[in-house]
Amino acid sequence: MRCCSSPAIPKLSSLGTRFFAHKSSGACQTADESPEHLRAKFIVAETARAAGWHASTEEPGSDPDGNPWIADVLCTRDKAKVAFEIQLAEQSLDEYQTRQRRYQRSGIRCLWLTKLRTNGSSIESVPPSKDFPLVLLDVKEPANMTVRIERSEATIPLADFVKGALTGEFFWAEAHSGRVDVELQVASISCWKCHSPIRAIRGYVINNKLVTLVQISDTNAIALFAENLRSQDPRVTPVSKRYSKTSGGRYFAASCPFCQALIGDWFMTADFFTETVDCNYSNCSCPEAGVFGFYLGCHVFEYHPITLSVARRDLAYLPAATWKWRPFTRGATVRMHSKIGQELKSQFDLPNA
Repeated sequence: MRCCSSPAIPKLSSLGTRFFAHKSSGACQTADESPEHLRAKFIVAETARAAGWHASTEEPGSDPDGNPWIADVLCTRDKAKVAFEIQLAEQSLDEYQTRQRRYQRSGIRCLWLTKLRTNGSSIESVPPSKDFPLVLLDVKEPANMTVRIERSEATIPLADFVKGALTGEFFWAEAHSGRVDVELQVASISCWKCHSPIRAIRGYVINNKLVTLVQISDTNAIALFAENLRSQDPRVTPVSKRYSKTSGGRYFAASCPFCQALIGDWFMTADFFTETVDCNYSNCSCPEAGVFGFYLGCHVFEYHPITLSVARRDLAYLPAATWKWRPFTRGATVRMHSKIGQELKSQFDLPNA
């Protein structure tokens, strides 16, 4: 055994996971692992190997100060090192931070899979941190373990999450003001007044969140971009400051290119849309928002890369910096009318070698 060098024997857990155990009880202080813990380690290791990484379980090491650590699963690829820690027992924040610092000083990026508890736990209330990646692991159905990111009700199969975490699907999203590369969202709909088919500009997406037209500060850039799109397709809506009788004021909005009808605030609601396909983003206000994978039902959207001057007011309704999950189905069935360039700048920090 790596923990104490005593003889080991192969065993089979109640969940069907093969592992090694101490041949006989002795002075070793290592606690016995639950079947759920063994199963989770097996899934993480096998998924990492299938993704082209070298993965070893119960890998020992120490930081430059000589403080020891034992990674549940240590994944390496070229110079990249990623540790997955499966924490099913309660643990204090101080202990999490102490262990995390040991990995950091060892040049290892550590991701915590912490048990999801029915009544919650103290660690769930800790604000997310770029230096402390943590997700919740649901082990109630060991054969189908799933992951939840923060307090989202959406779940991801553990194997899918591990693969995605090692390839950039899990990333730290931190919106900031200034010149930012974003994606303009356009919806293919019918005008509510003249019923003509139009391509309505709805706002832009940053860190998987939609900033609607009424919130945008860089209106001139959006208006010019809209005119450029209109030169290629007259069905694209112009955007400008319009007066609304309903709201009793003027705001930045889209207009029907054929009858000039105002496409107002209600256009931002899910009830307006009828046609559905898979969507690029999980947070676009559709009824199925938050459902990942191929079950994500959404409206007919397309996306165009654009660089805008993003002001603080644009970001007022966005959540604070947090960990995000980019669905695997991104761009699978959405009709694209311009080639999307590189992904948004805020990529997941785990090295993907």
